[in-house]
Amino acid sequence: MTRTANTPAGWLDAIGSHISDPVASAAQGNELRMQVQKEWMLDEHALIVWREAWVAR
Repeated sequence: MTRTANTPAGWLDAIGSHISDPVASAAQGNELRMQVQKEWMLDEHALIVWREAWVAR
C-alpha cells in the first residue's frame, strides 16, 4: 500500500514504484495483511459488542 496524492502523476508514480520492485511490494502486502489480521479482525468478543450496538433490544 502506498499513500499518494490523488492526482494522475501521483498514481503513476505509486504504480510505477510497485511495478519496478515486485519483491518489495509483496513484502509490504504481507506486512499489511498480518497487521489487518492482528488488529482489525473481529473476534468473538468484538462481534458481540458490534451486534449489541446494531441490534435494538
